[in-house]
Amino acid sequence: MNGLFFIINQHSGFGRGEKAWKKVKKELEKKKISFRSFYTDYHGHAEVLARQIATIQDYHLKTIIGVGGNGTMNEIVNGLSGFTKVKIAFLYTGRTTQRSHSRLSSNPSKAIKNILKMLSRPVNKVDLVEYQLEGKGVKRKYFNKLGMGLTTKVIEQENLLKKELMKPILFRIRFMTGFIKVIWGYQPISIMMKTDKQEMVQHDNVWLLSVSNQPYQWAGIKIAPKAKENDGMLTITMIKNISLFQLVVFLVFKQMSHHVKQNAFSEFTCEKIMISTNAVQTIEADGELIGESPVTVVVKKSHSELVI
Repeated sequence: MNGLFFIINQHSGFGRGEKAWKKVKKELEKKKISFRSFYTDYHGHAEVLARQIATIQDYHLKTIIGVGGNGTMNEIVNGLSGFTKVKIAFLYTGRTTQRSHSRLSSNPSKAIKNILKMLSRPVNKVDLVEYQLEGKGVKRKYFNKLGMGLTTKVIEQENLLKKELMKPILFRIRFMTGFIKVIWGYQPISIMMKTDKQEMVQHDNVWLLSVSNQPYQWAGIKIAPKAKENDGMLTITMIKNISLFQLVVFLVFKQMSHHVKQNAFSEFTCEKIMISTNAVQTIEADGELIGESPVTVVVKKSHSELVI
């Protein structure tokens, strides 16, 4: 278990990152496991730290464990791009509104025990996904999902609240108020998609689009329950062709008639997809706003050993 490095976003989840790290540190010291830890100081710092650690340690580096939200993990994944022999593990301490699929316990002590147990045996490699925004030469990666539409507008609303210091309960109240406003004022969009399997097709009246690499839930809805992180495929999911009333009923009660659901949910798989829109749309990856459409996305099979 040598070579454990931790990158901690202590501000994630309204300070949950700091509290979780204290419990994890106590567990590591109890087990007399050697480790080094680094705190992030600004947006993008986890990526810089991961790259610096991997470069300095070279082949001695075995594992980096992130403590933070989806954005922290995304930064670590991009920082370790090119260092394919490093195992990446993750303890989620972000806000539940952005939480990705995870098999780990939300209890820090139990989670670190599970991580250490999994790291002691061979770990299956996990695909990463590479995206490139049109007009920008830089290619970046994500591990969970890329999305646009209603989910992105909700993240924009959430980011506005993040800039204000507030208690979790106040954040949730104001977030739900903003969530209702976003849904009420949102206008479905038109999306054009071209894949490695299909020529350009236009989809109208789209509420949200997700390009997933793992099972993903949003607002309690299973957006991509069949997505697999190591099958070399992207799972494309759209919710479209339903009224605002039908969408709200679905979000609240998680119920939809079979007929409506057949028309509302569209899902398929591919290895590469190019997405453009009738009007410029903001895009997010792993819960972080990354830029605007159009975008090209391609899966990179078995890139890293990821434990989440």
